[in-house]
Amino acid sequence: MGGLVAGSARANIIAVMLCNTVVSQSMGILQDYKSALYLQVKARNMFMGQLFGAIIGVLVSASMFIFVLGLNDSHKITLGSAEWPAVGAVSQVCSYWSVCFLSSNHHASYPCCCDRL
Repeated sequence: MGGLVAGSARANIIAVMLCNTVVSQSMGILQDYKSALYLQVKARNMFMGQLFGAIIGVLVSASMFIFVLGLNDSHKITLGSAEWPAVGAVSQVCSYWSVCFLSSNHHASYPCCCDRL
């Protein structure tokens, strides 16, 4: 994205988050396939579940960054200040919140996140 829209911080941040999500999902799928092997779950079902989750994860992550950057552009928040030191930290907090909000039980990848919110 940064090469397509040179000099745009928004494009670079979105590209970083997309790459982060892809790497995170790749690591997760490797761990999940091991568990699926032990539980005798079909590989095709695992692949479809992971693919669906990866697509949703990318869309949610990119949307959150666009939302936070919009708040920064409208001067409702100031990125880099003591209250908003890093956009990545905001993304992680919102990811934890969305997992807790969407599921009634704790997800193994996000231990104790619901207790903190």
